[in-house]
Amino acid sequence: MRLCTVFPLVLLAGLSCGKGGGTARRQGAPGASSADAAAALRGVGSLRLARIQAAVVGWPEEGGPPPRQEVLEEKLAGRLTATGLFALAGPGQADGPPSKLRMEVALGLVGDDRKAPKIRGMLLLQVKIAGASPEEDGTLEENLISEVPMARSEQGIAEQCTAFLSRMLDDAVRGLAAKEKIRLGDRDAVREALGGSDPLLFRAALSSVAAHGLKELVPNLISLLGSEDPAVRDGAIGALVEMRERTAVAALTGLAKFGDLDTMRRIIDAIGTIGGDEAHSYLEFVAQGHGHPAIRELAQKALQHLEDREKNTGRQAGE
Repeated sequence: MRLCTVFPLVLLAGLSCGKGGGTARRQGAPGASSADAAAALRGVGSLRLARIQAAVVGWPEEGGPPPRQEVLEEKLAGRLTATGLFALAGPGQADGPPSKLRMEVALGLVGDDRKAPKIRGMLLLQVKIAGASPEEDGTLEENLISEVPMARSEQGIAEQCTAFLSRMLDDAVRGLAAKEKIRLGDRDAVREALGGSDPLLFRAALSSVAAHGLKELVPNLISLLGSEDPAVRDGAIGALVEMRERTAVAALTGLAKFGDLDTMRRIIDAIGTIGGDEAHSYLEFVAQGHGHPAIRELAQKALQHLEDREKNTGRQAGE
């Protein structure tokens, strides 16, 4: 016996490479810039959805007819509103431009004569968040891949596929709710994501700290400057720069090693943007004393830009 379902390629590219039973993993768009992430994280308040649209784009023949669209949309609406983070609004009832959610799901059976069959699926939840202007539009997304071994019981394939889809819905809504809490600037959620292992939640948390000005989490960002992971370290630097956090200047200069030219460039740019007396003194020191001409020139330019800004606004004492 050989079981196989052909999944829609656009939705499930790479799905057949998944391994293990009863596992799930989340995916997100790679390479998203911090500016894109920040745009998606602005705005406070319950997210009101003017439209929920669900579609089954793949379903095994052995599983019988797929769930009807209206049934899926009703189940999804119930799970979303139960989180307390999402509300439904009819046409013209949303606060501001309407946000919309779409769900796509595909299930299939995989296996052969040598291996027990599994149910494998992918579920995408995507919210198009409408901002006050097109520049402020954003996207909140949960992309879940999961598989479970088929149970050797009297329960038929159709019942197992339905139960599996229900569990995937629960997991996907929980993941979307976690991201929505971060988007709203929930301090506990942001703090947990900054210390967690999920890279997508981590990037969202960095943007949320800056977008909401969560000053009490600045120590968490500063502690991340000591990470051995360049992506974590650079993300923390970016958030501190966006917040213009002058209390971080000392920690940033502590990262700078005169012999590491790439790091020196990054730190000079960062503290030159943050500004303040401590940044001014450091840039003067580097501009006069660094052994590499390019670094001295870079520090001098950053110092000049900083002084030009201060002429217009008045130098503010570092806090």
